[in-house]
Amino acid sequence: MNLHLSQNIRRFRKERHLTQEQLAEAMGVTLGAVYKWESGQSTPELQLLVALADFFGISTDVLIGYQVQRSSVETLLQDLTHCRDAREYEAGAQTVRKALQKYPNHFEITYACALFLMQMAEDRHCTADYEAALIQLDRACSLIDQNTDDSVSELSIRNKMAQIHFRLGHTEHCLEMLKKYNFCGINHAQIGCILADSYHRTEEAADYLQRAFAQILTDLDYVVMGFTTVLFQKKEYETMISSIEWLRTVLQGREPEHTVIWFQKYECVLLAIEAEVFCMMGKDRQAKEKLTEAAVLARRFDSARECDIEIPVLLQVLGAAENHYMSYGDTALAAAQRRVMTDAEAVPRLPVLWSEVQTEVYSE
Repeated sequence: MNLHLSQNIRRFRKERHLTQEQLAEAMGVTLGAVYKWESGQSTPELQLLVALADFFGISTDVLIGYQVQRSSVETLLQDLTHCRDAREYEAGAQTVRKALQKYPNHFEITYACALFLMQMAEDRHCTADYEAALIQLDRACSLIDQNTDDSVSELSIRNKMAQIHFRLGHTEHCLEMLKKYNFCGINHAQIGCILADSYHRTEEAADYLQRAFAQILTDLDYVVMGFTTVLFQKKEYETMISSIEWLRTVLQGREPEHTVIWFQKYECVLLAIEAEVFCMMGKDRQAKEKLTEAAVLARRFDSARECDIEIPVLLQVLGAAENHYMSYGDTALAAAQRRVMTDAEAVPRLPVLWSEVQTEVYSE
């Protein structure tokens, strides 16, 4: 068992930009006492250890640097995961009791027990299990300084607690928590849904839902385009083309074929990417077909009056009136051109085909 109390007192003091004298004043001790703590010449009494941990906002385990044996912890974590995955709730409940009794101040154990209790509650529709999960999730928040998992934060834990409160019928408390921990709009969709369904506050709900939908559109672009880059690097070209076609279909919706739609400037970019992939595959004919489709679409889009560029009714309702695809260029043709030239050195055949297509389409 390794303890690092002296180093930790010094580290947490400096993290809070305190001098030894300021810490001594806060703890009601002499400057010399703090100096001896940090130099390892003496150790704070138990009451002072608790006070120091409380002052720094951490657990006493974290303050003294207590490191439990990983083998024992990992065994319990594996048992909890197995019981949760296999839905072996009786055995899992026993493991939870054992784990919390042995490691009451261990973040990973506490959080794993909370997740198990939460799933057990959802499957068994048991109020007591939900309440037990809430207790452990709240406890996990108090131990968050021990957390090393980037996918877990106090924000994510508090939002899980909000979900439990909703299931328990504590709708108002759930809404308060979702709003309190709505950093960067992460809870917009849930808040809007609750406002609409439980409170019928339509205007407020619509505002949250519209902002959520705008973020969804942006995220959808990033996800699909990110995956196309991954697929491109892995040379999975057919799957890459399929993903782009899926995105085009989603954005197009069921609008009539010749309707000029707000996202078609962006569609020209997507078509240029598909053409680039076909060039990489040595399929010039298919590449030229995609470029021709892009050029024809760009010509129709650029010749339309602004008032004739439609936003599907559903998207208007969802608040997608601002066309964030317009940033790809002043015109649809410019957007496609820029995409074609982006990888011109790597795919020299693409700009040649694009030049041919422009001549054919725009000379008509």
